[in-house]
Amino acid sequence: MKVKGSILRQVMKKYGVGVADLARGMGVDASEIQKMLNGEVLDIETSRKFMSFFSAGNVQHLVDWHAIGKTNPLACRCKCCR
Repeated sequence: MKVKGSILRQVMKKYGVGVADLARGMGVDASEIQKMLNGEVLDIETSRKFMSFFSAGNVQHLVDWHAIGKTNPLACRCKCCR
């Protein structure tokens, strides 16, 4: 999984959370948060913790779907939202 680092930065700034704070909250090493901010590929364990921490409704906006070649499974596909 890859995260949109720019959006994650905005979220962190909005809530006044630093890299160390987020790492502690998610139960991962700070280097994993840096990977997210840099748009690097995350391992499965970090991805699971990320999804659990932020919840699916929020994660869908943070995942870089295009970069991983997938379609957002939660995106609205109705004509009114296109």
